[in-house]
Amino acid sequence: MDSSGAGSPEDSRIAATQATKSPMTRFARSVSFIKGMTEDTRPVRSESKTLSVGRRAATAEARIIDVKGRLLAHATTTCLVFEIPKGT
Repeated sequence: MDSSGAGSPEDSRIAATQATKSPMTRFARSVSFIKGMTEDTRPVRSESKTLSVGRRAATAEARIIDVKGRLLAHATTTCLVFEIPKGT
């Protein structure tokens, strides 16, 4: 869940599940950091899932979990999906 917006887990999840691979842009993002990460929290894993993919919008979420199964951070994103007109 990088703050730059490039390659975030939840955006990647939406892109991976889009059947048409239409262009999209992020409309909204919410990130919550629950616990700090230290040497003791490693290894961590990231989980992501698509919540909804429609004609105009897609929503996904991502979570970071530590080795003990504790939630460290979570995020949601909503992306606008664009149609490419036929013949262009």
